Amino acid sequence: MVEEERHFVDEVEVFGMPKAVRNYVLVECAEAEEVTSGGLILATTTVEKPNYGVVKSVGTGYRYPTTGVQVPMVIKPGDCVIYGSYGVDEVSIDDEDHVFVSQDAVLAKVNGDYKATNVEPIYDTMLVRRDSSTEELGSGLMLSAKAQSKPNTGTVS
Repeated sequence: MVEEERHFVDEVEVFGMPKAVRNYVLVECAEAEEVTSGGLILATTTVEKPNYGVVKSVGTGYRYPTTGVQVPMVIKPGDCVIYGSYGVDEVSIDDEDHVFVSQDAVLAKVNGDYKATNVEPIYDTMLVRRDSSTEELGSGLMLSAKAQSKPNTGTVS
């Protein structure tokens, strides 16, 4: 008998690597940045978990409920993807952070470096470059970065 690979999923020993099913994607999360671009070291409690990573496994897709038509997977293992922050199931596999996310919650593929020019939206998503926010009020008062509201207009990339 051949011994299967042993893995630990949330500290429970399993045999064989976990795989995504239906329209789910298993993503190995990118490492969180612990140092800012300015060189400041962030406390581990303030580090934001990234919402992107490398796809390790994909399901077979699903059947559309009203027509029975098979909806294929457009995401493949090895793709770098950006996913939404809702509907994500976090899991630790061999002490590495992973997420199971439905293909519908994947916003875009990233081809190469994480730059806007390398982002390929999927399905009905689009990448929008936000207009810059106003730093000064009509009265001449300057606003801090936190007090500025994020603009809700932009240009489709």
